[in-house]
Amino acid sequence: MSAPISGRLTQSLSIQASVSYDILAQTQADGISVPVLIGSGKFAKVYKAWQRSARRNVRPVAVKILHDHATLADERLFKQEIDLLKELTTVRSVNVIRTLDIVRVPPLAMCGCGVIYHPLCPRGCGQLLQRVERLGHDHPLLSCSRCGYELSAEDVEQRGVELLRPPAKSCCQGPKSQRGSLISFVDREVVVMELVEHGLVDLPQLTRQVMDRIIAPKSGEGGTASGVRLPTDKHEAQLAQKAMLAEKLHLMVQLADALAWLHGEKRIIHKDLAPDNVMVVAKSDTDGVSDWRGESQVSLREQLLQVAAFPRFAVKVIDFGLADKDELSRSWYEEQDVVAAAFKLPYTSPEARRRKERVSEPLSFVPGSACFAVPAGLASSYLSLLPGDLLTDINDQRHDHDLEILRVEPGPMGPLAHYRGEPPPNPESCKFEVVRRLGEAHDVYAMGALFYFILTGKHEEVDRLGSLTNLLQEGERREITLGSLGSDQYYRARRDAIPEPFFRDELLLLCLRAMVRGRPQSLVQSRIDRGPEAAQALLRETRQLYRAVLEDVMSEPLTQRVRQGLVLATPVALGLLALALRGC
Repeated sequence: MSAPISGRLTQSLSIQASVSYDILAQTQADGISVPVLIGSGKFAKVYKAWQRSARRNVRPVAVKILHDHATLADERLFKQEIDLLKELTTVRSVNVIRTLDIVRVPPLAMCGCGVIYHPLCPRGCGQLLQRVERLGHDHPLLSCSRCGYELSAEDVEQRGVELLRPPAKSCCQGPKSQRGSLISFVDREVVVMELVEHGLVDLPQLTRQVMDRIIAPKSGEGGTASGVRLPTDKHEAQLAQKAMLAEKLHLMVQLADALAWLHGEKRIIHKDLAPDNVMVVAKSDTDGVSDWRGESQVSLREQLLQVAAFPRFAVKVIDFGLADKDELSRSWYEEQDVVAAAFKLPYTSPEARRRKERVSEPLSFVPGSACFAVPAGLASSYLSLLPGDLLTDINDQRHDHDLEILRVEPGPMGPLAHYRGEPPPNPESCKFEVVRRLGEAHDVYAMGALFYFILTGKHEEVDRLGSLTNLLQEGERREITLGSLGSDQYYRARRDAIPEPFFRDELLLLCLRAMVRGRPQSLVQSRIDRGPEAAQALLRETRQLYRAVLEDVMSEPLTQRVRQGLVLATPVALGLLALALRGC
């Protein structure tokens, strides 16, 4: 898969380099080669590849390609994501995935023998298949200009095998020639990114591996916390837990930093922050097999201090397929199942879960005025109707009569919603729904849930935290403080789910402040709040907590050393005093 110079993100007029990307293959038990697939989402798949220059492997990379069945609308949205990624790749220091290249590739498939080829016409014409588009057809097609053969992306799942056997290819004979895998169905742009192979869900396992390497050789069987073995010595066990907590907070700071940068510097709302879109860079993966740092020769306490002071993990935020820049759009939230995956629900804000809500009561439009009376049921609900929401007729597929809410004001008979747009004819007979567009408040909610996942390592605990959040949000107005919540049994259960018994209240309150809106101490006052202030506040407070944990970790050994110094100094001082008295 070659990258033409014209496809490079950046190029020099004086330096030209031949760069290509080779999709990696792996051999299955039956001897058939398949491309190495490292991830697959609703709209795209990600392959592992080598970046090659001057015929040498430079580094492993990830190549993101739209699914074979993707529509033309999916391609337009993917192009929007590519435009965003070009902006994000200019800064290395922020924990957002880096885009290395944008390359346009032809139709590609991998034969069972491992050869990558451009499919020929399955009818034996020997002609390379080319991309075409038909007016009124929502999918791209592959076509043979010689015999008229066509295959639509709409049918590729049923007929794609036509491209995976002779005469569509001529690389080999025998059983392998009858097998293959589609890589890219039609000519499209693909994204080449830095390769990060661990997800946030792997963090507990990675942490266990690091701590086991440190603790096992220097300590007998002790207790466990989150499945991590602890030293037998009580003080060393506490230090191990504090070191693990410091590493978790370090990741939280990085995530908060990335969110503040996206909201403040780039004015981008991610809209899909969940564990599957946060990758973890484990620095120990590339440390080598030898103990070149000499860590095995220092004490267990010293190694644990190094874990806290020099974290071994970093995070990368990925997947901007749902992101908006500046203005809030409907984007892929027209899809009913975008947020339907069970593992995403705990990280999904209330407005995302109910991004479309049917208006069950009839609407009364005020004649001669661009406003309507807000039904009592909608006005009294937690999400209500707010500026920026859309009122749509569910039968208006072209959205010609979408009404954007400008403001909601008190009226003589109840609240009135002022709108921009042209109402549908005969609105009394229409079926309306409210569409809630997702902004910065949605990202901040997701970040609070992500923090709690990092702290507990369990999706189910995040789901339970969401239940507590709903109680605080929709119930009586309670301040998000320890004095207000400390005696609540649900709050105590969520606090005690954090395995490290240090700073639990401060950590849980930080998560709740990000997720609960409009309550005293909330970081977000309304689901329609715009701007970077909430993300910036979250970053400041996360940094403060990280610093407090580090100070707590470092203060205990210092205190012990001072005490040990005093104990050792006492005999010396007594000896000097005796000599002085003898001289007298």
